[in-house]
Amino acid sequence: MRSRRFLSNRSRNETSGRSRAGTTANSNDIKRAHRKSPSRIRVNAFAKKSLIDNMRILKGRKLTAMCCQGDDAVFLGTDTGYLLLMDRDGRFPVQTRIGVGVKALTQLQLIEDLNILVALCDGKLTYHNPKTLRKINSCIDKGIPKSLAAWNASNKISIFSVMRSKPHDICVGLKRGRKCLIAMWSEERRAYMQDQELAMPADALAMEWFGKTEYVGIGFKNRYAILYAPDGKTNEPEVPVEGGPVVMHSVDN
Repeated sequence: MRSRRFLSNRSRNETSGRSRAGTTANSNDIKRAHRKSPSRIRVNAFAKKSLIDNMRILKGRKLTAMCCQGDDAVFLGTDTGYLLLMDRDGRFPVQTRIGVGVKALTQLQLIEDLNILVALCDGKLTYHNPKTLRKINSCIDKGIPKSLAAWNASNKISIFSVMRSKPHDICVGLKRGRKCLIAMWSEERRAYMQDQELAMPADALAMEWFGKTEYVGIGFKNRYAILYAPDGKTNEPEVPVEGGPVVMHSVDN
């Protein structure tokens, strides 16, 4: 009887030991699987890439504006009014750097459908060829449309935004004037031919068209409004924002 009891106890211990070993193995497998699960894998959504390895190539100038043309080129604006084109390898071709003004070049926007690069420097809009950066003469230089040409000639433009899709209308803000202006693009003339002035509650500090719509957001110091371009009216009440000024950017997708 004693031998039977001893054998039975021994078999119980062996069984329990195997069960504990199996439990430990299973738990280790679960931990390893958990560590390898997609939910715990670290993913970098944006890859880091140095655009300018040597800032001395700018010769002491500070970057004040930037605009990309896909993966092919980057347009840069400096505090001394220079416009530069950098290729995908980080090089600055000598022939693709021009002086646009004296003060800082504050904004750049590429209209890919029209193959036009719009720059804002010294309160004035200029149009350039994206490949050569040469200035494109526009109807604004001839006084058309009237209000936009007058603002441009007197260096009174503080901010602008161009609709990225057709019809490529432009909205600009007036310096210290509490006004905005929307100009309509003419495909036939390839120029802005008509415009309308709009009174604003304050000076515009941010401006952005919403994707492919005809709505444009206007940001102020502590609030923003949404305008409908065809009639220039705000269909929604102004939205207050804490900790301004407002910064706006639209993502098409």
